[in-house]
Amino acid sequence: MRTAVLLLALFGLTLAAEIETEENVLVLTNDNFQQALEENQYMLVEFYAPWCGHCKALAPQYAAAATALAEENSEIKLAKVDATEESELAQSFGVQGYPTIKFFKNGNPMDYSGGRTSDEIILWLKKKTGPPAEALPTPEDANAFIEKNEVAVIGFFEDAESEAAKEFTAAADAEDTLSFGITTSKEVAEALETTLDSIVLFKKFDEGRAVFSGDFTKEDILDFVLMEQRPLLSKYSMKTASEIFRGAMHTFLLALYSSESEDAETLGTTLRAVAAEFKGKMLFVHIDMSLEDSPSIAQFFQITEDDLPTARIVTMAGQDMKKFVP
Repeated sequence: MRTAVLLLALFGLTLAAEIETEENVLVLTNDNFQQALEENQYMLVEFYAPWCGHCKALAPQYAAAATALAEENSEIKLAKVDATEESELAQSFGVQGYPTIKFFKNGNPMDYSGGRTSDEIILWLKKKTGPPAEALPTPEDANAFIEKNEVAVIGFFEDAESEAAKEFTAAADAEDTLSFGITTSKEVAEALETTLDSIVLFKKFDEGRAVFSGDFTKEDILDFVLMEQRPLLSKYSMKTASEIFRGAMHTFLLALYSSESEDAETLGTTLRAVAAEFKGKMLFVHIDMSLEDSPSIAQFFQITEDDLPTARIVTMAGQDMKKFVP
């Protein structure tokens, strides 16, 4: 080994230093960034600033995702760059705000568009590095897949190469926030009380499952998934806001009341029952007035504490918003 090192030195070469890690996250600089790209086929990189509040909030979730992937011996690595120290490197990737997260596949960058929890980060990465839909050959595989996901979408097809199966796979590839599975096993379909050439969304809330009844096109499947993945009564928060207001639904009933009030349970039950009747026409959202951010929402609608509990119907089309009192 000593001879090899001497030879490398003789020809002006250097051995690549091992890249430092913090909680299984690679610590990258201008000096080792290219080395990291060359050594890792899949790498997620966060460009951060030490003073950034959003970066501080992300840090434990980011480290948890890195640790979970490391424990799986995954090829996917998570890395971070202090953009205040490595400003030239950050500028080369167009970093203008923090955190900016880029995913590199074989050295080619793309913007990260997933969530900010460890589970969401891992799901997004696995969707980008593996098949869009996980193969589920046995009932045990299918049940384990359903059990580990809050929402799981499974396509049951007689022929995995059929047009319907291809449209399902295309939908799975386009949706980064949910787990999709696929099977051609009649035994799996019967075990889950369905038939081949069907799609079922399994969820750990409300009615527990929803069966697709539209045309087998990517667009119809995505519309079905976006609608059924949400609870009948969605809980509003800064984390769920983007999920609630994306998709084809433009009409919302916003129910403003405290989850700590005496009638909270009754209100929730009533709202879910009404939401079931208006499913596909209007999305019902609970704004919990016991949470810190909720009073500002009430103020926007000119609602005072004396008005609670109350509701507003909101329609949104582009930048236009209309508000109605039920």
